[in-house]
Amino acid sequence: MIRNDFGYMRWRDYDRALHERLVQEAREVALPACASPIHGSDIDASVLELARHNAQRAGVAADMVFDVTNYSDVQPPREPGWLVCNPPYNQRLKMAHVESLYRRLGRVLKHTWPGHQALL
Repeated sequence: MIRNDFGYMRWRDYDRALHERLVQEAREVALPACASPIHGSDIDASVLELARHNAQRAGVAADMVFDVTNYSDVQPPREPGWLVCNPPYNQRLKMAHVESLYRRLGRVLKHTWPGHQALL
């Protein structure tokens, strides 16, 4: 279930009618499905379970493919596209290891994902 209560709804100048109109407009232009699947990966299966759960809650699970794998082993699609990565920042890896991870990530992007746009 997607939540329906947000902090901005308690602002003094919150306009419920405008909010409802904008939500309805967004629903009217929403695409029924993704043109091609969105692939997600992580080496931690529990992280992917959370991602699957969130995709189901958002109603986009049918558009998603999840794989337990290291980012350096992910093979890009043939057609250039987008790679979106949320690399660790001292959450799951200690800061001493992050620098080498970012160097390796740069090499993987340069040599494995040519022609793709990367968002980090």
